[in-house]
Amino acid sequence: MSINIWTDSMQHAALLGKPVLFTNWLIQRDIIPDGWYCYDLRGTHKSPSTRTTLVDHAADYHAGTVLSPIPLKHEGTASRRVNGTFYLLGEEMTLEQFCEEHTPRIIVSLYCAPPPWMRWGCSIPKKSWTRHWVL
Repeated sequence: MSINIWTDSMQHAALLGKPVLFTNWLIQRDIIPDGWYCYDLRGTHKSPSTRTTLVDHAADYHAGTVLSPIPLKHEGTASRRVNGTFYLLGEEMTLEQFCEEHTPRIIVSLYCAPPPWMRWGCSIPKKSWTRHWVL
C-alpha cells in the first residue's frame, strides 16, 4: 500500500539529525517533488521492523519510508546505517505543514496540475511544459 504525499499526513521525525517526514507505507517515487529525496528504511531478517539501514528502495524487510528536502546519503552509496539516529517527534503533519515549519520557501516543478493548497508562484512563459509552484 502507498500514500499520497500531497494530501495524507505523515509522522514528523528526525533522521541523522535532519528533519524528515516518515510513513510506514510506500511512497511512489514518480510523485516526489524536484529537489526532494525519498528513501526506504530496512530492517533485518531477525528484526524486520527495526529501522537499521537507509536505502533507495527496500526489496525486502521494508520498515518505512522517509521524505526529505535534503540528501541523507551519497547518490552512489547503496545504503547507510541509521542505528540510533531515527526519532519520531510525536506529531503528524502534511507536506505543506512540514514545508512551513522547516523551509522558508520551496519551489516545486510539476508536470501535472498542483494540489489545491498550492498557489501560482513564478512567472514563466506560457509555452513552457513545466509549471513552477510555491508551497
